[in-house]
Amino acid sequence: MFSFESASEIFNQIEESQLVQLREMLYKSALRYTEYRFNWNFKTFEEKLEEDSERSIAHNAFITNCDIMARNMSNKGEPSQWRTKLTNDRKTIGDFACMLVTLIGLKNR
Repeated sequence: MFSFESASEIFNQIEESQLVQLREMLYKSALRYTEYRFNWNFKTFEEKLEEDSERSIAHNAFITNCDIMARNMSNKGEPSQWRTKLTNDRKTIGDFACMLVTLIGLKNR
């Protein structure tokens, strides 16, 4: 399981990046996916069937934004090994989105 400590380390690396617009896109896509994941708990089976493709699209968008952020960080000479540490496991990346939203919330208290 992906740890909150690992998520914190990755968050700190992303926070230090000079790529402000890409970071913002990453964070917003994390929030969008996390909203779907949170609300999933309150959906009926029928509602889940209806929204499943939208949730998957949000998840894919977050994964893509992780890839874009890491690639551009690497191109600027910034640390980007976090993307390898995150792996390509969809559940792990989804967990990271939720942890990322939590970390942003804690940062802004």
